Amino acid sequence: MDLEETRSSDALLSAAEQLLASAPPSAISGRSIAQVAGVNYGLLHRYFGTKERCLHEALDRLLIAFEADA
Repeated sequence: MDLEETRSSDALLSAAEQLLASAPPSAISGRSIAQVAGVNYGLLHRYFGTKERCLHEALDRLLIAFEADA
């Protein structure tokens, strides 16, 4: 991944984390993740394939951060 792709991917993961803080996964759309991230919706599918995969990676990232603080 180049720098731009890394930024977009990180923005999508951060947006997914934000949305997961206030809603269950079933209530979060791929478009809402992209909107909060400020990127094109197609990038979610380019980098993650599905909304579920993006949410899964966001949860993994949160778990890693949680375990590092424990």
